[in-house]
Amino acid sequence: MPRTIGVACPSFPTIGEDRTKNRNDHFPELLCRSVLIDVITPIFGGGVQAGENDPITLVRVPSIRGHLRFWWRATRGIAYATAGELRAREGEIWGTASAASPVIVETAIRDKGREVKADELRDVDIGYALFPFKPNPKEGRPTARIGREGVKFTLTLRYPPNLGGDLIPALWAWLNFGGIGARTRRGLGALQAGPPLPPPVVDREGRWFIQTWRNTWKLPEPELRPWPVLSAPPLISAPLNDARQAWSRALHQLREFRQGYGTGRRGSGNVPGRSYWPEADSLRMLTNRGEYHHMDSLTVDEPGFPRAAMGMPIVMHFKRGDDSPNDCSLDPAEKWLDTSRMSSPVIIRPLAVAGGKYVAMVLRLLTRGPSGVKIAHNRLTSYAGGTTAVERKDFASYDGSPMKGTSGSAVDAFMNFARRNL
Repeated sequence: MPRTIGVACPSFPTIGEDRTKNRNDHFPELLCRSVLIDVITPIFGGGVQAGENDPITLVRVPSIRGHLRFWWRATRGIAYATAGELRAREGEIWGTASAASPVIVETAIRDKGREVKADELRDVDIGYALFPFKPNPKEGRPTARIGREGVKFTLTLRYPPNLGGDLIPALWAWLNFGGIGARTRRGLGALQAGPPLPPPVVDREGRWFIQTWRNTWKLPEPELRPWPVLSAPPLISAPLNDARQAWSRALHQLREFRQGYGTGRRGSGNVPGRSYWPEADSLRMLTNRGEYHHMDSLTVDEPGFPRAAMGMPIVMHFKRGDDSPNDCSLDPAEKWLDTSRMSSPVIIRPLAVAGGKYVAMVLRLLTRGPSGVKIAHNRLTSYAGGTTAVERKDFASYDGSPMKGTSGSAVDAFMNFARRNL
């Protein structure tokens, strides 16, 4: 039976009535809302250069606007049935190439925090999220990337009164489920809001989430859309005293699911065994290349790449043997919301709650799975697997499959795993 944490729901603050003069003559009066924000996990990336903190503006307004736009789609965007309808309304709020946004976003740094190197964060689970920032000479990273932790800033939004119902849900979702910088879906740059948006008092059944959704905003019931939608309460742990501890616990679920002995991998201790996931076997099938004692598949009879549903690209790397397939990348078979990448539908991060506590959080966004994968490999002229390369029944039936009890969905299997173990 799941444990129950206090069931009191947060009172959601009303939109402030402070009216300020706007710098735009088209909107002579604006409502103003300021929020104190603490960044409770390190920030890496988010600057003009990929993977680097911005040396001048640590928290960039364009980045915040991008995050708020995303979370507006995930909350208020449910009301629009097509991408065309969504983009039309989105342009009215957030601007287009030909029309400026009526929403003014301002930031003021309260504390720049301190520098931190990725390889100084030695927690094995946190290191799993930080791997793109750790030294890797083969990938052109001879030294660890430098981030910042302990950052605090003030966010101020100025907006026409008629847009409050669009902006405040997006702001709430970003503060509680999003972040700033790179890899926010793995908990980097996680946010904690101070007054007037206090952290919630949460319960494992998600009543705090559901009541806010239905009673405060009166949002429509979530439906599948071509874009990610915030649809269901997150999974949470029991309260913990420290944000980093909560972050590590949340990341532990993903690391164990994908790589843990007995779950994602055969073997024990320091002796790694073959993966229970079918991607490596599938690549050996497609390339007819691999160590002789690994050429017989232990997973599927036809190529399959279920972990692609957790986000792409995925870099495939074989640690040993000249006969192994060369490294390659799994990419979406087609552009995903106008990008060649596919963000994970799963968000993992610490969530600040009442009483100065934190919970480990796993959130699943409602979104369509990938239409397939494509592989760039020097022994493959081309490979483009359709939807059955990402999800199908036999993924759940072979011996040791991490996806047992599902229709062959890696995302479903992970959420089941986290629900049992968080």
